[in-house]
Amino acid sequence: MEQPFWMALDAITDREDVPLNVLLTRIERSLPVDGNMSSAVRVFALSYFFALAQHEIPPRLPAVGTGMTKPWPRG
Repeated sequence: MEQPFWMALDAITDREDVPLNVLLTRIERSLPVDGNMSSAVRVFALSYFFALAQHEIPPRLPAVGTGMTKPWPRG
């Protein structure tokens, strides 16, 4: 994956106080069966920062193992 997307993931994990492996697991678990992980990461990062630019709440991800969405945990 391109360096700007790694930088975006780093910024998201810092902002949301969630480890990178947890973020990637949540993205992966939200994929359809035949989904592409790198595309999903790119779309999530773009969606996240687009929402922030529009002064909206960033996208939510499925909670690991539940299939349900919930807000990001805040420390």
